[in-house]
Amino acid sequence: MAKASSGKERRRKPRVAIKQCNVVFHRRKNWFFFEKGEFTSSVLDISDGGISLVCSEFLPIGTKLSMHFESDSSQLEIPKDFAIEAVVVYSTPVKDEQGGYRTGLRFEMGDDATLEIVHNLIRQALERALG
Repeated sequence: MAKASSGKERRRKPRVAIKQCNVVFHRRKNWFFFEKGEFTSSVLDISDGGISLVCSEFLPIGTKLSMHFESDSSQLEIPKDFAIEAVVVYSTPVKDEQGGYRTGLRFEMGDDATLEIVHNLIRQALERALG
């Protein structure tokens, strides 16, 4: 099993906090096939390189996921069919009463349109934070 790290020392892009936003994940066996089941997680912050969130279950480093934002949970304008592929880069236990795992994901950008949607999410989160 790979050693989990905090990920803080590897951040290359600025992060923006997103409040009250959930994502739904589908775990992948590989880039072509999904495993059965899904789970939801709370987003902490996002950058154009990845996302940090709190998951109820441990996700090993290297786990491949397909992520769908629940737009109604965040009041952000997110296309209904928007999904983004990601890979787990760290997962550490949260030391509070709720527990879970703080998990970092690196986006696997497919095209310019996907990057533009992520940039739009970041802009919206900044606008909400600033007022």
